[in-house]
Amino acid sequence: MIRKAVGADEEDLRRLCMAVNEKDYVLNLLSGWLKEGSLCVHEKEGAIVGMIRCTSSRDHQGHLGAVRVHPRHRRRGIAAALTEHCIAQCRAPVVRLAVVDNEASENLARKMGFTQVAVFTPLTHPLLDVSPVSYRAGTGKEALRLLRTSGMFKENASLLSTSFMFYTPTEELLDPLFVAMSQDQEHLIVVDFMVEEALGYASQIAYCDCDPQLVRAALYESQERGMKEVWAIIPKKDTVVNMLTALGFEGRGKTIKVFERQAE
Repeated sequence: MIRKAVGADEEDLRRLCMAVNEKDYVLNLLSGWLKEGSLCVHEKEGAIVGMIRCTSSRDHQGHLGAVRVHPRHRRRGIAAALTEHCIAQCRAPVVRLAVVDNEASENLARKMGFTQVAVFTPLTHPLLDVSPVSYRAGTGKEALRLLRTSGMFKENASLLSTSFMFYTPTEELLDPLFVAMSQDQEHLIVVDFMVEEALGYASQIAYCDCDPQLVRAALYESQERGMKEVWAIIPKKDTVVNMLTALGFEGRGKTIKVFERQAE
């Protein structure tokens, strides 16, 4: 049986997540997700054996994430049933999901009618002592103009990320973000200080051209706002990843594949 999760399910959901991964990042977010009512669970004989989160991305499309199935109950169609249930409930024209280095999940997504549209990679940078640098502050309108000329952006379905959720940016969505440009207005970096999983702890680079000065500007601005880390979840392009690695970003190698499906 699939049903909406309720507050009383929290301990069972914690046990489920720990059975999958004792350090699952979801453990820190369960309480909030239960309060917002975005989780569904799969029960078998009174026990929760699977879960999924269904919510809206910033561009008001459907987003599926945090799919967890107890190791003892895998290969029984539970993840597929949870996914189909959420798609049926979704009122958005497009449903997205992201898969991190999991071939079985990728194959399931394709089998269920999802199409891969983008490839991203996550990196992190611990903040220590960053010196100020010069840059030109930009607006959402200017950022969107530069994004629309970026081959890297267009090759990845014109999507940006906020953690593992992806969206098509608009001027209005970009305006609250930190936008910096090179003095010649040819290069861009976009930094998000509103990432749900990292509020008050980390900022996230959502887009950056191959410009070390702009990355240093993002690090400095994050330091000034009291962040402890800077995340980068960006298109997996070697030139940009190599630049970030040279500047001290860690975690190279992981791949996030973004899938989309038209809701029926």
